[in-house]
Amino acid sequence: MKPAKLEYKSHPIYSKNPSEVYIVQEENKRRCLEMAVLNSRFIDHLENKYESQKSGKRKEEFRIAIKPNFMCTPYKTDISVYTDPELVEHLIEMIRDKGYRDISVVESQMVWSLFREGRTVEEVAKMLGYFPRGYRIVDLTTEKSKENYDYPEPVGPHPFGPTWRYADYRISFAKNKTHFQCYYTGCMKNVYGCLPEQDKLNSYHGTFRNREFHTCTIAILEAFPVDFAFLDAYFSGDGIAGLIRDNDPNDTNTIICGENCFAVDWVQGQKMGVNPEKNYVIRRAKERWGKPEIKIDGPENQYKNWHNVWPFMDTIADHVEEHYHLSRFVCYILAYRMDDRFKLLPNWTCFFSGLLRKPLQILDEYRWLIYPILVIKLVVIDLYLLWRVFHKGG
Repeated sequence: MKPAKLEYKSHPIYSKNPSEVYIVQEENKRRCLEMAVLNSRFIDHLENKYESQKSGKRKEEFRIAIKPNFMCTPYKTDISVYTDPELVEHLIEMIRDKGYRDISVVESQMVWSLFREGRTVEEVAKMLGYFPRGYRIVDLTTEKSKENYDYPEPVGPHPFGPTWRYADYRISFAKNKTHFQCYYTGCMKNVYGCLPEQDKLNSYHGTFRNREFHTCTIAILEAFPVDFAFLDAYFSGDGIAGLIRDNDPNDTNTIICGENCFAVDWVQGQKMGVNPEKNYVIRRAKERWGKPEIKIDGPENQYKNWHNVWPFMDTIADHVEEHYHLSRFVCYILAYRMDDRFKLLPNWTCFFSGLLRKPLQILDEYRWLIYPILVIKLVVIDLYLLWRVFHKGG
C-alpha cells in the first residue's frame, strides 16, 4: 500500500542545515565511542539542553532515555544484530560523570514475543549482557499508557511509553545493519521501536488505517523528537538477513553520530554504498523535512566487502506485509530458532489463534444471521440422510 506523500513541514532538528555528522573509526570500541563523544561535542549538547530547560530540575532529576536496538536478536552470539551493551553502558558512564542520575534504557516488545514465552525487554536485555548499574531497563510495552496521545497522522490517537514521552533528553543508539524492508535500518527506524504495541505487524504495518512502518516512524519522531543519535557500526550485519543474523559479521569498527538522526541515517546509507533515498524511512523524512545539507567530519569511504539487500526485496516485503496472517507466519518461522530460555509456545496459541481471530470476530458479529442458517442446514442434512436411509434402502 502506498500512502499519500507527506506534507513538508520544517523541523528545528531534522531540517537543520547544515547538519553535522561525525564518523570515527577505531579498532578499540570504547576508544571509538569516546572519540565520537568528544568530536561531536555530545556532552556540550546535553549540558546546553539541561541549561535551557525551564522546569528548574536538578541534574539528578533530569530524565534521559536511551533507545538501543536489541529485541530483534535470536542469540547473544549474533553480535551484528544488537546495540553493544558495553557501548551503551560506557555512554551512560560518561553521562553519569556529569552528574545525571535519572537514566533509562528503553525498548518495546515485538511480534516474536507472541511466539516465545517470557520474551520481555528485561529478559532479552539480560540475555545480551545489559546489567542495570546506574540506569534502569524499561519495557515500553508493559508500561504502555492507558490514555492516548494524538500523534501526527497516520498514527493519530494512540498509546505511548511514558518513559520515552516524558524524557527531557532522548538518544537513539541504533545498530548498523541491512533491512529487507528498507535496505537498511538506522537511528530513525530504531525509534519506531518506541511505539508500544507488541503486535507491531497488526498496528503499524499496512493492515490498519493505512499505516506503514515508515510513516509511523516519522510520526513518533515528530511527536517525541530525538536529541542525539549514535550508530553502533563496530560490528555490522549485511546481506538479505542482516536484520536478524549475519554468520560473518563485518568488522566495520565505526561509530557515526550527530544531533540530527535523519542526517546520521543518510550518511549511514552512503557508507554502505546504497542510495539513501531507496530507504522508505529516508524517503518519507525527505518529504516531511526536506533533503538535509550535511557536513561530514571523518572518513567517508564505503565499507569494504559490504553486501546490500537485493533490489526489489523492499517491494516484495511491502506487498507481503499487506497480508497480516502471511506476515505473521513469516515472523513465526523467523522466531523458530532462538535462545532456549525463551520456550516456543504451542502452535495453536501463537499462530492459529491469530489466524482464526478475524473469522471468529465475524462469526460473533453476525451470529444473529449465521446461527439460524447453520441450524437450518443441519436440519436439511438430517432430513436428506433419513431420506437416503429409508427411501434408498441405506
